[in-house]
Amino acid sequence: MYKRIPKEIRDEILAKARSGEKVVALADQYGISTNTIYGWLSKDSGEEVISVLKYNKLKRENQELKRLLGEVTLEMSLGGKISLVRAGKIQTVCADALGISRKNIYYQKTLPAKDESLAKQIKQVHQTDPAYGHRRVAWELGINPKRALRVMNKYGIKPPRRKARKY
Repeated sequence: MYKRIPKEIRDEILAKARSGEKVVALADQYGISTNTIYGWLSKDSGEEVISVLKYNKLKRENQELKRLLGEVTLEMSLGGKISLVRAGKIQTVCADALGISRKNIYYQKTLPAKDESLAKQIKQVHQTDPAYGHRRVAWELGINPKRALRVMNKYGIKPPRRKARKY
């Protein structure tokens, strides 16, 4: 059977529970269930109730901030995000916030170092045979012609142009 407990007794029980008395002892003393006391404690946390106007204002501000963060995130490229995360103190948290993988923070590219050494080799080939284009350079070095062309374009290495004959 459901029994109604007066507000004064309820407040007294909650005050004793908050002061440190055991809930089981209070339940035995007043003849009520421990679940009832725990329910009261969870409902009556003592926090002030926020007005509806303040709640709606905070909700609108939160939505606006989320929208702005989304726009900034979309505008920023992966490289920009990575540099931003590397500059931060807590890199893992920053990476999670920007939605990028942590492996991208620590990844070091190896291709630029290989390209530099290949550019030096291409320049050496050009010293012996300056008229070689990317195909002959690739054949000479034993590499793929597309790779030779890419490196030559990247470093601005060009064979001398033949002069047109005048008849």
